[in-house]
Amino acid sequence: MSLARPTLSSVSSLASTPSRSLRPPLSIALSDNRFQTVVHALPDVVSRIRHDGLVLDFHVPDTFVTEFPAEDLVGRRLHDIIPEDLVARFERAIAQVEETGRLVTYTYMVEVRGRIRHREVRVAPVGPGEVISMLRDVTDLRENEAALEQSQVELRALAAHLQNVREEERTRLSREVHDVLGQQLTAIRLGIGWFGRHYAADADAQARLGDTRRVIDETIHHVRQIAADLRPGVLDDFGLASAVQWQAGQFEDRTGTPCTVDVRGCSEPPRAVATAAFRVLQEALTNVARHAEAGRVTVTVELECGSVRLAVSDDGRGFDASEPGRRSLGLVGMRERAGALGGRLVVRGVPGQGTVVECSLPFAAIPPSE
Repeated sequence: MSLARPTLSSVSSLASTPSRSLRPPLSIALSDNRFQTVVHALPDVVSRIRHDGLVLDFHVPDTFVTEFPAEDLVGRRLHDIIPEDLVARFERAIAQVEETGRLVTYTYMVEVRGRIRHREVRVAPVGPGEVISMLRDVTDLRENEAALEQSQVELRALAAHLQNVREEERTRLSREVHDVLGQQLTAIRLGIGWFGRHYAADADAQARLGDTRRVIDETIHHVRQIAADLRPGVLDDFGLASAVQWQAGQFEDRTGTPCTVDVRGCSEPPRAVATAAFRVLQEALTNVARHAEAGRVTVTVELECGSVRLAVSDDGRGFDASEPGRRSLGLVGMRERAGALGGRLVVRGVPGQGTVVECSLPFAAIPPSE
């Protein structure tokens, strides 16, 4: 409810004798000089209202934009002035105040001078049969909140787009490294073989050619590893479950730490979701290798209808989440990747007992570019 242009009026004399008996103590009545001083300093509309809706006292700040003329409310019941939907809200608030004896807050919207205004009303008991209503304009707050939410939505969309662009570039580089460099190195090795056949009797030449073959073979191996790190072909060719198994094997080979994989379900997620889950897995395993000193790692993948859940747990050092500096860039990156697709990432650690990284990603929240 809104109570009009700036004025301060006492209309308790318009009420019947029983209503005078309901007037709260002088220390809290708006007619008290000290209380008026406090009320005049507030940015809110402050009203003293009987439970039947009769306005007894009220104050409207000079800067408050109102929807009801002051003269329409003086000595009248709100039920006869304000719209029915606001009457219902006020009556519900009064009923809650009578039942609980505590402050009740509600909000509503109203159009004033061609603009939608957001109001917050606080109703508090002040004496038998009476309440104080404090009405605040929260339009700027609500509009700022809406702008912040929209900004967050746009940032998530931008993050998802950038992740897609990055993955596309990694995929392109992976193919070029694997196909172009791999083929060229293979051609060089074949050329070395020709020299080997034509200089079969030259021991020094054969020794040098053997060293060159080993360098070429090592380079081919590294090229394939770089291509797989950029974008593992198994993810695109065979799906997330196979890619998780492959990555777990790579982790075991690199660290010597056993890594058990448990895949449940068979729903293949969309490409963007599968990529996000796989990248979270890579980062989680990297963190285990760098910090956990674990003896065993378990990866669980649940491919449900409409979502994928990934959990990486280890029995390593764990950590205390309250310690300063625990917000590492790796964890931030995993959370951002999950959040960009409408997912959620939770990290739980107990010192001396290990760490669990859980990531949930819905299938529905796919970036527009997908």
